[in-house]
Amino acid sequence: MKKPVTDTVLVTRYDDPDWYEAEVKSLLSIQFTASIAEDNMSMRYYLYKDYNITWRDPKEGNKMGAMKQASLKSTAKVGKLKVSKTNLKKAVEKSKDKIAVKGLDLEAVIIKTDKQARSQENRERHEELSGMTVKEALATRRVEGKDLRYDLDKGFMKYK
Repeated sequence: MKKPVTDTVLVTRYDDPDWYEAEVKSLLSIQFTASIAEDNMSMRYYLYKDYNITWRDPKEGNKMGAMKQASLKSTAKVGKLKVSKTNLKKAVEKSKDKIAVKGLDLEAVIIKTDKQARSQENRERHEELSGMTVKEALATRRVEGKDLRYDLDKGFMKYK
């Protein structure tokens, strides 16, 4: 897995063809956090394995790579987030693993409640996932089954 080698990286979102300079805040085991100075976005998480799709080294410039173009073409829009066909397939396969989705109704629609999470990142996630089925939410790769169970148990989200 490629990791950022400098304190600055270029980042993007799946639905945005532009790249933005961001400051790397922390390197974790499979991901890192970065914040974009010119945009009022909060801290975002980027997976190392998504190199050249959602992040890249600044020396590569702002040109959109082939992997990013392919990921944009193979996605179907669901709400504000995009769910790629491969991610949906992986979510279905993962759903066969009863431990990963234990206690979740994959076909049920989840919506956010009036209860607000303390973390801005979690509040944004609740907003973005609201209105999706559990299977679609898992396919966005923005959330795991354990996160959804926690949100449902604590009252941040509920089944529609």
